[in-house]
Amino acid sequence: MSQPVPLPGGARGRRVVGPLFFVLVGLAIALPIVMFVVRSGDSPTEMASFDPGAPCAGADRQMWPGTFPELEARIPGEVAGVAPDRVDSGRFCSEMTLGSIYRSGITEVRFAGGQWPIGAETGLQLGVFSAPGLTVRAQADEYRRSAEANQGVTVALAREERIDGRPGYRLELTRSGSRQVIVVWPSADSAVVQSVIGVDVKDELVAEAIAAFR
Repeated sequence: MSQPVPLPGGARGRRVVGPLFFVLVGLAIALPIVMFVVRSGDSPTEMASFDPGAPCAGADRQMWPGTFPELEARIPGEVAGVAPDRVDSGRFCSEMTLGSIYRSGITEVRFAGGQWPIGAETGLQLGVFSAPGLTVRAQADEYRRSAEANQGVTVALAREERIDGRPGYRLELTRSGSRQVIVVWPSADSAVVQSVIGVDVKDELVAEAIAAFR
């Protein structure tokens, strides 16, 4: 078995804002923590708790730690020996936050996400997404559509990739010298779509993050 790839600098205690996850500015179904910062300017600590059993009532997205514990439990407890900086869960409820997925008839997607910031502009995010009818292909297509709609972002690679025998997709994006890797694939029980997003990290660390889900 290969040795874990260490996260530089301990990867703890820094919440990434800046250019990290640059595609998320236009990526509707992005992981929640950074998306809220980049898209709306809201800090995660400013989001309010909500009743997950009630309708969205016009909200584009709702997020609060512990809202969907069964989804948060699917986020790996560590990557390369390091725990996530934070874990949150919530739901996306509109075309603004779901893009083509909403237009396909899926009007609510529940999620959980964990964040491993490494530096001011690098790090990992791991997420899980759940909705009746949501597929890996639909989510991968939305990632790519949003990336292509972002000025200055180049889709350097888009391909199918099998992970533990399961069909997934890998995107590699570049902008201004920064590289972002997005991998999506189904969970072993096919209950959720899993994702790993890495910005300016080694492929070995992305592989460690993928393996952490198994």
